[in-house]
Amino acid sequence: MRGPNVRGGSIEREVWLKVVGLQPSTWQEIDRQIVTPLSTLVTLCVGEVNELSAIELTLDGESWVTLGASYIRHAEAHTERLDKLASLSDLKFRGVAAWLDKVERLGPLPPVVARFSARQATMRLETELLEMTTVAEGLHSRLFPEITRLEVAVCDEVRKRVLAAVADMDAQITDILRGMLTHLHEPGYPYRLKGLAQIVASAAPEICGRVNRWANEVSEARNKYAHRTAGFLDEGSIDKLATVVESLRWLLRCILLLEAGLEASVMTTRLRDISGYRLFLERAADGLPTVYGK
Repeated sequence: MRGPNVRGGSIEREVWLKVVGLQPSTWQEIDRQIVTPLSTLVTLCVGEVNELSAIELTLDGESWVTLGASYIRHAEAHTERLDKLASLSDLKFRGVAAWLDKVERLGPLPPVVARFSARQATMRLETELLEMTTVAEGLHSRLFPEITRLEVAVCDEVRKRVLAAVADMDAQITDILRGMLTHLHEPGYPYRLKGLAQIVASAAPEICGRVNRWANEVSEARNKYAHRTAGFLDEGSIDKLATVVESLRWLLRCILLLEAGLEASVMTTRLRDISGYRLFLERAADGLPTVYGK
């Protein structure tokens, strides 16, 4: 407890996680495999950045040494209402353990999603769109690495025949075609988006509205800015683009929490109680009426 004093008082809670049985490792590896994933998970749960506030190390189990680093600092108290989707008690130790087991599989994507979920991005809307759409593609690829558009053998044969057909042409043309055919087996971007939407279909189908139209809108927005067919954002497109970005923010956050073991029914209930989520759906009907309108 802090205070009470002339500025008031507050009650705070510290949660310590004791990790035992670690193999000899560097701090960088411990941070990558345990610390960052756990702080990311808490951020995804509550919708607010939760960073490491203290680290203590022991060799004999009795004497503890406090580790000092520039990024370790006391967490500030929060007085505003959080967009809390889950707590660690909802996930239970089983869910937390499952999350840590998926660190290698999910790679560097969860911290990026957590940062956007906590609204820590300070970039332009167009840049935020490009980052979120890229993460969406990467997340689907990591969750479903086995999905292909064509069999690898078929793609190899196609590449072989196409390159043979232009073998007598300029080498630059051959190099361009070889590059274009490199990812022939991978699913298209709209397909990946629909796959992500399917993951949350039972918990929050309204996030993506009419899925086919939503996937087309997201894909079109991404292509405009990724391939520079659009200039700077004009005022008439702000609501539309903001809706696309916000839908990805909620979608990716929900997917990762489901990956951590949050039950779909719990997620449905929590989303219903979050004012920020309800506001997103209200604004979405105006921003993308063909996707979210009645």
